Amino acid sequence: MRNHAEPNPYDERKVTEQVAAHLYDRFPQVDHERVDAVAAERVHAFADAPIKDYVGPLAEHQARAELGGDS
Repeated sequence: MRNHAEPNPYDERKVTEQVAAHLYDRFPQVDHERVDAVAAERVHAFADAPIKDYVGPLAEHQARAELGGDS
């Protein structure tokens, strides 16, 4: 039996960067350092989530609400 390595291991740093990049576009008026901090905080809040596939979208949703709007 072949040993299948996990194809895309979860990388919190990479997910944080992706969330922040989306937020930069959505909130250009907000300082990038603040966006980075909020993105990192929201992604890290899901560190113990058993399923990592949805961490990015969930974190981004929460970060949008925190940064000034969920529209």
